[in-house]
Amino acid sequence: MEILKFKNEKSAVINLDEIQTNEIPHEIGELTTIEKLIIQPTKTNGNWSVYPALSWYENREIKPPYRFIPVEIGQLKALKSLSLVNLDIKELPETLIHLQSLEFLNVSLNKLELENELPKFRVLKKLKHLMVLGNHYNELEMQKFKAEFPSLNFEYKGEEQ
Repeated sequence: MEILKFKNEKSAVINLDEIQTNEIPHEIGELTTIEKLIIQPTKTNGNWSVYPALSWYENREIKPPYRFIPVEIGQLKALKSLSLVNLDIKELPETLIHLQSLEFLNVSLNKLELENELPKFRVLKKLKHLMVLGNHYNELEMQKFKAEFPSLNFEYKGEEQ
């Protein structure tokens, strides 16, 4: 699998279209030296892309297609930065809680129900920056979470919070 070319690297950008798959490979768990990982659907070509307003993402009906993050992601103990943006993820795996070195997490523009993910975020003790823009959320729950972690840079909606 082409993903294994990153096996001894500190950082990797994985473009699903380049590895000719629509799913995130289970071999991801073998990248145990990775500290910074970006998984995206397609390679950015340097040109600007136009997306709908964040409110569209936040209010859209959640329906297939979905992608799933393999549970093996929890094996990446050295991981400090993880970006899983615009991947149609419906749920993060429970093994996310094993990423205790994680300082930066971006899961924006997915299909997450954020209230269901908050318990996983709560146990990531080194987390400094959490971006969850463009997912479904309950404003009251987000405000409670933000108050619980005042030093966390927490971005969940587009306008100034």
